[in-house]
Amino acid sequence: MSSTNFRIEPLSKDNFDTWQIQVEALLRKSRMWDFVNGKNQKPVIDPTKPETAGAAEKWENDDQDAKSDLILTLSPSELKHIKGCKTSRDVWMKLKQIHQSTGPAKKATLLRQLITARMKEGQDVKEYLSNFIELVEKLQDMEIPIHQDLLAIIMLHSLPESFENFRCAILSRDELPTPEILRIKIIEESEARSENCDRSQQSDALLVKKNKFKKPTTTRTTDQLPFRFKCHICKQKGHKLSDCPQKKSQKDQQAGTVTALMAEKSSGIEKWCVDSGCTTHMCKTKKRFEKIEKSNLGKVNLASDGSIPVLGQGQVPIRVQNSSGERNISLENTLFVPELRTNLLSVAKIVDKGFTVTFDKRQALALGKNGEILLTADRIGDLFYLREDASQETAQLTYEGKNDLSIDLWHQRLGHLNEKDLKSMSKTVKGLKFKKTEMSACEVCLQGKISQSPFPKKSERKTKLLDIIHSDICGPMRVKSIGGAAYFITFIDDATRWCEVMFLKKKSEALEAFKIFKNKVEKKTGKTIKCLQSDNGLEYKNKLFNEFLEAEGISRRLTVVETPQQNGISERKNRTLVETARCMMISANMAPAFWAEAVNTANYIRNRCKSRSIDGKIPYELWTGQRTNVGYFKTFGCIGYALEKRKNRGKFDSKTNRCVFLGYSEETKGFKVWYPDQRKVGFTRDVKFLNKFGCENEQFREFIEVKNNEDTTENKMVEIEFHQKQPRARTQRTEEEETSGNLNLQLDSETTEQIIPNTNENFLEQTEVFTNDETENPEIEQVETTNNEERREKNVIPETPILRRSKRVAKKKVFDCCVTGTEIQCEPAGEVKLKEALSGPSKKEWMAAIESEYVALLKNGVWDIVEKPLNRKCVGNRLILTNKFKKDGTLDRRKARLVARGFTQQPGTDYQETYNPVIRMRSVRTILATAVKKGMVIHQMDVTTAYLNGVISEEIYMNVPDQYEQILEQISNNQERPSEIRKMATQHIKKLSGKNKVCKIKKALYGLKQSGRMWYQKLDKTLKSLNLKSSTADPCVYTGEIDGEMVILGVYVDDLILATNSDNTMTKLKDSLKSKFEMKDLGPIHYCLGIEISYSQKEGELKLTQKKYINQILKRFGMEDCNPISTPADVNQKLKKPDVPDEKEMQRIPYQNGIGALMYLSTSTRPDISHTISSLSQFNTNYSKEHWSAVKRVFRYLQGTQNYALTYSRSEKSELQGYVDADWGSCVEDRRSYTGYVFLYAGGAISWEARKQKTVALSSAEAEYMAMTEATKEAICLKNLLADLNVIKPEEPVSLKNDNRGAQELARNPVYHSRTKHIDIRHHFVREAVEEKKIVLQHTPTEEMTADILTKALPGPRHTLLLSSLGLQKNPKLEGEY
Repeated sequence: MSSTNFRIEPLSKDNFDTWQIQVEALLRKSRMWDFVNGKNQKPVIDPTKPETAGAAEKWENDDQDAKSDLILTLSPSELKHIKGCKTSRDVWMKLKQIHQSTGPAKKATLLRQLITARMKEGQDVKEYLSNFIELVEKLQDMEIPIHQDLLAIIMLHSLPESFENFRCAILSRDELPTPEILRIKIIEESEARSENCDRSQQSDALLVKKNKFKKPTTTRTTDQLPFRFKCHICKQKGHKLSDCPQKKSQKDQQAGTVTALMAEKSSGIEKWCVDSGCTTHMCKTKKRFEKIEKSNLGKVNLASDGSIPVLGQGQVPIRVQNSSGERNISLENTLFVPELRTNLLSVAKIVDKGFTVTFDKRQALALGKNGEILLTADRIGDLFYLREDASQETAQLTYEGKNDLSIDLWHQRLGHLNEKDLKSMSKTVKGLKFKKTEMSACEVCLQGKISQSPFPKKSERKTKLLDIIHSDICGPMRVKSIGGAAYFITFIDDATRWCEVMFLKKKSEALEAFKIFKNKVEKKTGKTIKCLQSDNGLEYKNKLFNEFLEAEGISRRLTVVETPQQNGISERKNRTLVETARCMMISANMAPAFWAEAVNTANYIRNRCKSRSIDGKIPYELWTGQRTNVGYFKTFGCIGYALEKRKNRGKFDSKTNRCVFLGYSEETKGFKVWYPDQRKVGFTRDVKFLNKFGCENEQFREFIEVKNNEDTTENKMVEIEFHQKQPRARTQRTEEEETSGNLNLQLDSETTEQIIPNTNENFLEQTEVFTNDETENPEIEQVETTNNEERREKNVIPETPILRRSKRVAKKKVFDCCVTGTEIQCEPAGEVKLKEALSGPSKKEWMAAIESEYVALLKNGVWDIVEKPLNRKCVGNRLILTNKFKKDGTLDRRKARLVARGFTQQPGTDYQETYNPVIRMRSVRTILATAVKKGMVIHQMDVTTAYLNGVISEEIYMNVPDQYEQILEQISNNQERPSEIRKMATQHIKKLSGKNKVCKIKKALYGLKQSGRMWYQKLDKTLKSLNLKSSTADPCVYTGEIDGEMVILGVYVDDLILATNSDNTMTKLKDSLKSKFEMKDLGPIHYCLGIEISYSQKEGELKLTQKKYINQILKRFGMEDCNPISTPADVNQKLKKPDVPDEKEMQRIPYQNGIGALMYLSTSTRPDISHTISSLSQFNTNYSKEHWSAVKRVFRYLQGTQNYALTYSRSEKSELQGYVDADWGSCVEDRRSYTGYVFLYAGGAISWEARKQKTVALSSAEAEYMAMTEATKEAICLKNLLADLNVIKPEEPVSLKNDNRGAQELARNPVYHSRTKHIDIRHHFVREAVEEKKIVLQHTPTEEMTADILTKALPGPRHTLLLSSLGLQKNPKLEGEY
């Protein structure tokens, strides 16, 4: 091989397939291939035969030659893989193992690529088919043969829609062609189409040429006949005197001294056109003149025989760009001609100055005496336009027709910048000019900027770009932004003071914000961040943030605790941005929801203003190296009119849309505006702004930002109060002024053109609470002031006391259902407003409930009254009032519950673990079915104030509840209360005297994050002390014996289900529990977890139904009078997601509410609707009227079957039986299959599930096989539960029935490798379960497959038949109830 002169591309990671073919050919040519493929084995050395040693030596030499040939064809990166290989065979197998994987994952990937391959329109056919055949060959190399017909069908269906006729023609044949013949025919069809297309284009071209020289066929009128007489001037025939060209020439020569050629085309921007026919410079815009003398200089004669007046003459400065940079040029004696369509630059005047002007195809150049380029004009169309400074064009977009504006207006435009910096900037910044030199007193600045005297600071630190980044988070704001943000985070470069702002919904998003900032600035500047300085907040100081900084090599600088001055740069920047935003919003009377827009604009402005911290320089210039221009700045909140660009605008419709200025964008060259009429935000460049605000006389609410530092224990609040200004002179009150004060906006600060939901869809929850930050009058909220020391400690800006009357009205969420034309109101059920409760006829009942709640708290010793420790954070609390109802829907009792505001707790400090288990619904049904089979007694108990029995190990302090002292006095004066309780109330009253009193929590108060876990641990310890053991399948199911009789107990928080063999045992069990906790004996079970339970121990039958719940949801969605239907889903209906979500329509349809209400029903007692709800729930984020009609069909089905009950009977079979089925590829969206299984015991379903499979199945057998895996997991869990309940023996297998023999063979027999090698390993769990005899697979006919109802929609007779198989029977006792 070494003697040949062939060249092979060295092996790399991408070319193994072609490399192995070439190497094999060359090795065969050199007779070395047998050494590599293993056919030529090394001879065995026989000591008795000397010739064998020579043969072995010769084999080794030849093999090393083959190995050398292989190595010489490898790239250097591949040599490391073969270091330990001794023979050529070892080298070949090692490379093949690395580059040609034959594992299940590789096979599944190739097979998926083959099936999903699709040729795009216009794609090269030969290239696509080559890749397709390459996939097939790779699969064949892995011993995956594909039938020729199947391969031809896959190839046909991978073609685009333009091949539809060709596809039909091939499929209509009696026999399909082989893949190779089909490949040739596809290529021929493609080439024929290309040829026809080329011929058609040539034909069209010839037709155009032919028609080009065709004479017009229109007849000439008498007016079009040639003039037959001679002209009086030139004596030529064919034209009149008025049309004589000689006369026109004379007229041009006798005209005035000034002539100009007007541009035939004009852009909307005021550019300078270089005109060789213009005798002097002309400008159309007055504001561009530096000096102008108004005088009547006559007229400018145009080439069209017209003329336009000249209104003045003066000097115009322009800033141009050329190869050497920017240059300022002054045009003297320029005429002011307003009626020009563009500014004209006279070539004659330029030449008269001694310069040279040259023109070529692309541009025109004005050259100086030494050949330097002075002016450059680019060719645009047929004209040459001067290349000006780009910033000048931006300034022209905002032209308002005024040359010098007042300093007060610029003060507003620059975000109420101070007078000193404003005057200083006017000397260096372009576009900043004003007439008045003294600024008037600004009332807005007095309202928004007054503060404490600053701390002295001194810093002489010198840094480079991105050496140090200062960061801090400001928030949360009381009013969320239009995008839902509650915080903003700042990142400030120490060297340039350039600041970037991002808006966060949660503090935990700080790390993602820093990553975005880091990538942006490092790519823009080419430098890397070296250090991040921040406070000790947990949003910065956490494991993920630390790991990221360490991985990126960024050092960290943290402030000392309680020393915010060390992070002064960020703190001052936050204050500056908030004050600027406050002033702009007060001045513009903008709604509080626009605070993020105001902060964003404030930051944009401050980046372009002078900063004393960098010696009066401007951050923008230090950051970008460009000169600052503020000529295009506008006043925040001013109204404007933007050009309407929609195509369907009527001829007499307004050309503009009214808008409000919101700010600027670093990415888009335009203004950010708010369209009040359309309720959307967008960017536009075609807009004119007026110097008046668009939100006059709005009722302005306060906007309070709460600074919550997780590292400290005090809530630090920065009050940012917006006060109603004195009413201005009332001018025009527009539509947005009536509505924008109560906005419900959902738009991020940088989002454009997104429609905002209407305001009548606000939803405030109906729960009324006592909170520790509300006054006695719920209509008035007071912000109290603090003394100077408290302000300094809490970093609170001093303000005067402010009384604010809340004018917000709680609204129910109303859906205008466009399908039925009715309004649907969704509101929390059972909860009562505090104000209504204490002012209504049931006031005494509610006060008694509140008093009882506090008595329970005192009795359990939930807290002690102590003085607030220094620097400790306290959680809040609230009182919730709820109505409790009986089974028949009538009122049972009033209930009051004091809960802590656990969301303010800090992880790791206030709590560690929070998880606490509750009994699963399948376990509840299993316990009830087991009790029926065993003929047991079933009762129910409730633990009074269950959580209060748990003990808190952490040290937690809570604010004293509102009205607590008043209620304690009522308890102490109530002689009906036990003396011990009255004594405790009196003690608490004494402890409350004084200031800074708080509650130190000792027990698991409701609302604390760890309360549920503490209660479960207490209950679990108690039950185990009673010799009860928790089940391995469900930790909330306990079993044991009392006096030799079995006891079963199920726990759902504070609800207990008890089952015993006799009444005597039940009494003993209840007594044991009452001795440990304060219990409420509810007697025989009848209503639990929203389920109505009817149990006859004598007849051995138990029924579960939710008729009351069904009636509630039907009434809730306005379907109580609907017509019933026999099935929950239409067999012929296949729902799809809309291509584009209609957000407006989705907000009018209560689709998600309906699915949520039906989901609980389908998982509790109604397996017959499980598949329908499962399939409908996949459209929760994208639905339409059609989907809502499908939900209403389920309501109609429930209307007709609300009397059905899930029934368990003692007379039915006692063994556990499972049914599992799958519907292959039934989802039209992604072609995934549906799994459905159900387990029956005591004649009824105790566990079921309907779910779409997570992967696509390649056959029905595979879909059934994966479904069996899910059912097997559930079967083993139920088997363990029933074994703990002494129903079955642990070694007894569970019968699992399926109607697909192929799937059962796959589970029993692993030799079917070719059909299962691509299936995920987790699905082979069923094989192990079969081998260990945990389950027994049985075949059942499809007609008897009970799980069929859980995989697809069925026709009426079939659906009704399977209802009885599930144990759903009509309950005659429910007829006429409710």
